[in-house]
Amino acid sequence: MKLEKQILDLLKKDSRLSHREISVRLGANESEISSLVKRLEEDGVIARYSIIINEDKYEGGNEKVRALIEVQVKPEGGLGFENVAKRVSQFSNVVDHYLLSGTYDFLIVVEGDHIQEVSSFVSGKLSSIDNIKGTVTHFILKKYKVNGAILDPSDSSSRLLVSP
Repeated sequence: MKLEKQILDLLKKDSRLSHREISVRLGANESEISSLVKRLEEDGVIARYSIIINEDKYEGGNEKVRALIEVQVKPEGGLGFENVAKRVSQFSNVVDHYLLSGTYDFLIVVEGDHIQEVSSFVSGKLSSIDNIKGTVTHFILKKYKVNGAILDPSDSSSRLLVSP
């Protein structure tokens, strides 16, 4: 179990690491690392390998509009939030979907080509689902850090000091 956690920690930081590189870093046998990674993939523990793109530096594409949407749900008797969660997660616009504690029940991250597309999703699709009581939408204006990666590390020296 400890070796699996160490492998996952390394892959979270850099999913491009080869099994050989992981084995060297952890002082483990490469074939053991390969079989553990394969099992983690087959068991669904590793769901996907991904990259983080800094859209501000990528001139070749059009940046999508992303919004964080807080959703209040009336839980169904005996089922809680599960049916509503399954319906929400099926939409192609939904990038991430979380169950929360607090005032709102879900936090979903939605992506679209423009603000109107996200707005139409919220008003036409999301709000029409039974048991959704209300939503609050926050559009992402700028990304500074994504999944632990600082998107512009050279910019950190130009930050203003906070003083009382």
